[in-house]
Amino acid sequence: MRLSTARANAACVLLAAVHNRDMATINPREVLRKHVEGAESMRAVARDFGVSVTYISEVLKGTREPGPSILGPLGLEVEVNVRKIYRRKKQA
Repeated sequence: MRLSTARANAACVLLAAVHNRDMATINPREVLRKHVEGAESMRAVARDFGVSVTYISEVLKGTREPGPSILGPLGLEVEVNVRKIYRRKKQA
């Protein structure tokens, strides 16, 4: 089953791989913010990532979720976490 981007973003835990292959939950906006601060400009980051400056800006402001075109160059990935919830069936 394939989830839409909006549903995947709503249900996701953003992760980054560390050296020992363990996974740690991180904030992708903070990683992007630090990347932009260390770069020549936001425009340079957008060019390197192959996205628009507007997209980078919207992600940093929190009005848009980061997608694969931003997560990939930052070394991040999305893991969708789904839980099973059991409940009693309603009696007729």
